[in-house]
Amino acid sequence: MLAPEPPRLRRREVCLLCLLALWVVALLRVEHAPPLTPPAVPYAASR
Repeated sequence: MLAPEPPRLRRREVCLLCLLALWVVALLRVEHAPPLTPPAVPYAASR
C-alpha cells in the first residue's frame, strides 16, 4: 500500500514555503529600510 503523500514531499514543500516567506520578508525589509548604514562604521568610529 502506497501512502498518498510521502513525508519527504511534505518536508520539501514546507522548506520551500519557509524560504519563500523569508525571501518576501527580506524584500519588504529592503523596500522599507532607511538608506544603507553599514553597522561596521559606528563600531570602527567608537574605537
